Amino acid sequence: METSRGKPILEHQGYIYIINKKSNNNKIIWCCRNYRHNQCRSRLHTIDGEVVLTVGEHNHEPSHIPGEVIASRTKMNDAAKQTSHSTHDIVADCVSRLSDHAISTLPNLQHVKRTVQRIRQRHQNPLSLPMEHYPNIWKFLKGLKKEQCYVDAQIIQAEVGVRQARRREQIRRETRILNLLNEPTTTNFEKVMALAQNIALKDS
Repeated sequence: METSRGKPILEHQGYIYIINKKSNNNKIIWCCRNYRHNQCRSRLHTIDGEVVLTVGEHNHEPSHIPGEVIASRTKMNDAAKQTSHSTHDIVADCVSRLSDHAISTLPNLQHVKRTVQRIRQRHQNPLSLPMEHYPNIWKFLKGLKKEQCYVDAQIIQAEVGVRQARRREQIRRETRILNLLNEPTTTNFEKVMALAQNIALKDS
């Protein structure tokens, strides 16, 4: 697993560790990820990837949710760098493997998509090309299942109050409507007609 900046992360017994120090004999000293924000002093020593020593106790409870989210984010990043799958498919595939609790801690999925797109652009990985043949029924069903998981994830985020991304045109339209409703010099009939015109422009 990696941080958003590509630095290694270690999960051990429900706690997340980041590298604090390296030595020449393949020994790594890890500190708790909450070291800076929550002053957690717990440390972990590994040699050749094996945990050999734990130092100190954590001042917070363990949770596998952060590790689950980080692993999913790492998988998205790798897919953006190495595959030609569409951004939507990458995100949908990863959220389909997350628990509901983990999904509720993610940022808005539109923001997640934009992050994947930035990583792909940074590594100059082109978007997927159209398929020259129709997928078989199993691929179709698999894609349908991922799409359903993506929609379910959006519902979960909406239920827990994750802020939803709004398009620029939607914001402009809402601003126009508010300005119309708050205009003191127009009659109610004129306001209704103006609202109807805005709706007609939206549908056209």
